Amino acid sequence: MEYRKETHFIVAYDGENMRGKWDILTNEYVGVKGSIVKSKPQAFNNVNTSAMNPCFRSAYEAVLRGMSWRYTFTPEIGQRLEEIISVGLRVSDRYDIFGHLCDSKTKLNKACVAFINENYGGIYSRESISAYNTYLKHKSLLDKCGNQKEWVLRYLSDINPKIPADFVEGMILRAIHEKVFYSTGYNGTDIGRIINDWYAMVTAMGDKLEVKHNILSNYKILQWTYSEYKQAHYDENLNKFNNLSWLYYEDENYIVKPLLTRADFHKEAKVQQNCVERMYMEQVVEGRTHVVAVRLKSNPDIPYITCEVTNNGYIQQYLLRFNRHPNSEMDINFKDEYKRHLLSSLSK
Repeated sequence: MEYRKETHFIVAYDGENMRGKWDILTNEYVGVKGSIVKSKPQAFNNVNTSAMNPCFRSAYEAVLRGMSWRYTFTPEIGQRLEEIISVGLRVSDRYDIFGHLCDSKTKLNKACVAFINENYGGIYSRESISAYNTYLKHKSLLDKCGNQKEWVLRYLSDINPKIPADFVEGMILRAIHEKVFYSTGYNGTDIGRIINDWYAMVTAMGDKLEVKHNILSNYKILQWTYSEYKQAHYDENLNKFNNLSWLYYEDENYIVKPLLTRADFHKEAKVQQNCVERMYMEQVVEGRTHVVAVRLKSNPDIPYITCEVTNNGYIQQYLLRFNRHPNSEMDINFKDEYKRHLLSSLSK
């Protein structure tokens, strides 16, 4: 096994004889006679990956994992793999990394590579890319944090990117002063969660977003106030946070619509026998995530697939009744189609 950067090939050898080539840009396999073969050649079956260079071994294994999770290989994924290998990074071994490879628009320049090498052991992942983008956005804040920089960066990576930077930075500096950076209570409340909650609650109620002293005390007061408001405006807020144009989609076989009322969530949970009402309705009404119903056009009133979509357009869950993963080719292909729609809509 060897990697040839100039032609983007991973090449399999049997002694001195080439057994086959895999083009990581197109996911095509080239046979011994130089022609494209429809299926993976024998040379790549039962490959001894331990003999590979770690950088392209991780890329090769990521593709195999992605295929096993029924992701579609695209030229964009191949290009990203080539970029990762060429700068000496390895691909994360998390199961969901394959779906992320074509999502990130972050350039793998020298500064980015140095950051990932220093902070994430040279592993390209959703977390390392997110942390780097967060570092760029809040560099002036991080420079003020001194020896608190590590935990601040960790929490910043989990904060909703829609929250104004001046509010985030003001809350972080206030939290350092008041030492609100540790987990407290059963729910593991920390400054990252407090900032996300604070923004969601204040935005929902239409109040002014401002940094306050005594963060924990004011956070509790805000929770009580919001609880009363939410019960009085529940369906209104479900509609506000989930009735978004980019969540809607349809083709000749499927139609996707957000769940907009408590009755919608109750029906979905009852028919699908899942926890969408119990565990996710609260998150939707607070603007943390989105839940849509994927229905067959032939039977549009009956729940079919329940789908969770994050605020940045990533499909977090896509499940049939009893939380079963779809295994029909049509269902899987539609997931990829809907994913492309989401990414395209949010990039405009």
